Amino acid sequence: TSIAGISDLPEAAKITADTTQGPTAHVIDQSGNWYQIRSANTSNSNLNSVIGIASVSTTTYVRGASMEFFGSIVGSFLNVCIYRIPRNESVVWPRSHCPLCNANIRGYDNIPFISYLVLLGRCRSCKKPISPRYFTIEFLTALSALWLYRSFGLSFDFFFYFLFLSGLIIATFVDISHRIIPDEVSIGGIGVGLLLSLA
Repeated sequence: TSIAGISDLPEAAKITADTTQGPTAHVIDQSGNWYQIRSANTSNSNLNSVIGIASVSTTTYVRGASMEFFGSIVGSFLNVCIYRIPRNESVVWPRSHCPLCNANIRGYDNIPFISYLVLLGRCRSCKKPISPRYFTIEFLTALSALWLYRSFGLSFDFFFYFLFLSGLIIATFVDISHRIIPDEVSIGGIGVGLLLSLA
């Protein structure tokens, strides 16, 4: 939304200005809505006076990127759970390996998003294609973490709903592949839900 000055912002938006570039600034409110402030004067000093109580900060970008990175790491672990739980394998040991040739996956080949794109969706050892499900789940979990963070901040509700969504992702993709919902997810989810309801 493009507006003329700080006085036109809703009260909740008078919190953080992310960047100032020439005669404009970008402001985000507590609900995650973005606004562009325009100044009639092209000097940065006048623009800063227009912004008023909104402080210049880049922490919004950093926090959002951190939540996405956190979500993608969790998504990588969810991929392990989705593959191993139906096969009654440990989700902790052995280390990550290619499901086709069983070659161990090196740390630099196990970076969420990046490794999949660099390797063009193929195993470095056997060159066979890796299911796009791995990328999809990492992406989905990263978006979920960002959305929940923007909705609840770093709070109890954030962790509660993120745990719930993680279990839902595991159950959904295991069900798609094997037509079952693992007891570890269904019974574990019921137990966690009961405990949280009493908290």
